[in-house]
Amino acid sequence: MRADSSFRQTPVLPALAFGLVALLGTTAFAAGLQRQVLESLPSGTAKGAPAYELSLPACTASACPFELRLVRAGMEQGKPAALAWPASRGQAQLAPSDPLYGVGDPLSEAAQRTRVWTTGEEEGTVTAAARTLRLPGVQGGARALLVTQMGGFDHPKRRHALYVATAQGPHLAWQYEEPPGSYQSWVLAPAGRIPVLLVRYDSPQDDAPDQIETRSLRWNAGRQAFAEQASAPPAAVQAVVAARYAGVAAARAARAQQADCLGGYAVVLTRPAGAAPHHALVQVAADMAQAHAESLRLRACSARLQPRTVPLAHLLPKAEQAPGRKPERKTDPAR
Repeated sequence: MRADSSFRQTPVLPALAFGLVALLGTTAFAAGLQRQVLESLPSGTAKGAPAYELSLPACTASACPFELRLVRAGMEQGKPAALAWPASRGQAQLAPSDPLYGVGDPLSEAAQRTRVWTTGEEEGTVTAAARTLRLPGVQGGARALLVTQMGGFDHPKRRHALYVATAQGPHLAWQYEEPPGSYQSWVLAPAGRIPVLLVRYDSPQDDAPDQIETRSLRWNAGRQAFAEQASAPPAAVQAVVAARYAGVAAARAARAQQADCLGGYAVVLTRPAGAAPHHALVQVAADMAQAHAESLRLRACSARLQPRTVPLAHLLPKAEQAPGRKPERKTDPAR
């Protein structure tokens, strides 16, 4: 009888052990699901100003929202705001610098200094990067938070949003999302100047040039929002002109032949005063120092290139079309 009783009780011990391991494993898994704080940036220079906190909450779903909080002395102020594009499941990882993320500007060192957090793989990729911008004319050194996201892989899109600190939490003050098509965008932030949205459209038409457009983002304190309006680029923003050609096809052929040097350049139609229109390979620089460094890079890359620098405003036509709207193709008038 004793042997029979022992035989029946033996399986209980492994079952208890398995249950204990499962319980401990579940507890450890739950403990590991903690909110991941990605960035903490000051909202101003005034004493006691809260910090903007970008984080990824503990989430086991396939899509988890990036969250933005205001934190003062460890306490949350107001309610959090969720970014428009959620992250893929899992923790965010730091990504190497790449112009495709739309952070900073096309040649900016700010893009090298701003951390980009990425989640997912290939078409499921979603990134987030944050930096602060000074609010012109606002007392106390108040700063807005610029959040730039990128989604996708083969045809990535970017989204920019500006938030300001309020007693109710982060307030969305402006946003822009690239539409379908070959667009790429950045938010330029010249020192002491109002932010500028820079949009580039790469035309798929063989005989049509690319387009570069700018819109200023003016702070409206009464509405707690940035007003977006067409404007000429600030005087500080420069265009590095790598070379000029008689037509679009010639410019694109030259770019393809020297892709290592000119891969990021746009083919822009220019109308210099007193000269026939021509097509130029152009890159945008936020200031003269960037333009000078880019010119040196081009000369070192190819002895055939003799770049020059001009204010971007001199190359662009008057901004009459909103960025993010694909230009209509104009037909030649009847002769």
